[in-house]
Amino acid sequence: MSVQYNRDRKYITENLVGDQDKWDRLTSLLSKGKSEVHSFFRPDDAFYALSLPEMTEAMLDYMGLHIGTDRLHAMFSKKIKQPGWYFEQKGVHCIQIKQSYERDPQSVAAILAHELVHYVLIGGLNYRLAKKSDNEQLADLATVYTGLGIVVLNGLHRKNRRALLLSRRQQFSYYEPHEYAQLVVDYIKSYNITSRTYAGYIMPSTMKFLPPSLRRIVKKNAHRTKVAALDGRRQFGNRVLATVMSIALVAALAGGSYVVIKDHMHKLTPLMQKQAAALKSDEQNAHSGYVSCENQLNADKSALDQTSAQMAAYSAENDATDYNKLVSQHNQENNVYNYELTNCSTLRTQQNIATSAYSSYLRRHE
Repeated sequence: MSVQYNRDRKYITENLVGDQDKWDRLTSLLSKGKSEVHSFFRPDDAFYALSLPEMTEAMLDYMGLHIGTDRLHAMFSKKIKQPGWYFEQKGVHCIQIKQSYERDPQSVAAILAHELVHYVLIGGLNYRLAKKSDNEQLADLATVYTGLGIVVLNGLHRKNRRALLLSRRQQFSYYEPHEYAQLVVDYIKSYNITSRTYAGYIMPSTMKFLPPSLRRIVKKNAHRTKVAALDGRRQFGNRVLATVMSIALVAALAGGSYVVIKDHMHKLTPLMQKQAAALKSDEQNAHSGYVSCENQLNADKSALDQTSAQMAAYSAENDATDYNKLVSQHNQENNVYNYELTNCSTLRTQQNIATSAYSSYLRRHE
C-alpha cells in the first residue's frame, strides 16, 4: 500500500509511535464526522457485486466522512506494482488498485478501504505522521476505527496470504494478518459489539488469522452471506484435496507383506486396507461435493438467465426505470454464478485427483 503526498500542501505532521496514541488521535480527528462509531460496515453479497466507484461511495457513505467538494476517482491500473496507491494531483484525488485484483472483489474492497482512509486523513484533513511506517499503521487503525475492519479482514484470503509473506510493499495492511485480526477483536471487546453485527460477514478463508475466541463465534454462526458460504465450501474442498494428497503420499511410501487371497482387497495388509478405504471415501466425498456444486450452479444460472430475460424485455419496451432496478441484482447474481463456476471447476479437479489416487493405490498393490 502506498501514498504520495502533495508537496504544495502544508500538513499537520506529528510523531506518534504507540498504537494507543494513534487511536487517540483518530478519535479526535474522526469522531465528529462518524455517525456509527461502535459498529461495523457489513460487506454483504450486494456490496461485493458493486463496481469500484460504487464500492467507494458505499464505504464513504457509511463513514459519513465526505470531504467538501473534492473530486475523488477510483480506478484499476496495470502500471502500479503495489496493491493500492492514493495520490492527489492538481486538486484531484486518485485511488489506483492493481489491475490483477479486479476479479477478486474481497481483495479490491480491502485495498480500497485502506486507501480511502489515506484520502480522508491526508487528502481531506491534511494530517499525516512523520514516519511512513507509522502513517501506514495509522491507516490500518483507521480502517478498524471507522468500522471497515471486516472488509479488510476478508481481503486476507486465499492467494493473498502468499503475497502477504513476500514483502511489505505487497501487503493489504501494514500489520501482520494475526495482528490486524487482534485489532478487530480489541475493537469488538472495547465497545461490546454483538456477534450478529459481524459474524456472518467474515469469510471462512480468513479463519486461520482470527484469535480462538473470534474463530469460535464465526464457526458457530449459521447466517452467513452467500458469498461467505461459497467461500466456506471452497475451503472445505481445499481441505479435502489436502487430505487426499497426504493420504496418497502415505500410500506411496507404505510397505508390507501380502496375504494372498482371491479377492484383491484382501491382498492388502490391514494397514493398507485402511488406507485404501480412506482413499475410496475421499473419492466418494469429492464426487458428492462436485455433484452438489453442479446443482447449485444450475440453480444460479437459472436465476441469472431469468433476470437477464426480464432486463431484455424491459429494454425492448424502453422501460429504463424497471431496467435500472434490476442492474444491481443482475450484477450480484452474475458474481455469485462466477464464484460457483470457479468452485465447481476446483471440485471437479479434486474429484479427478481423488479418483486417480485411489486407482493408483490399488494398481500399485495388485
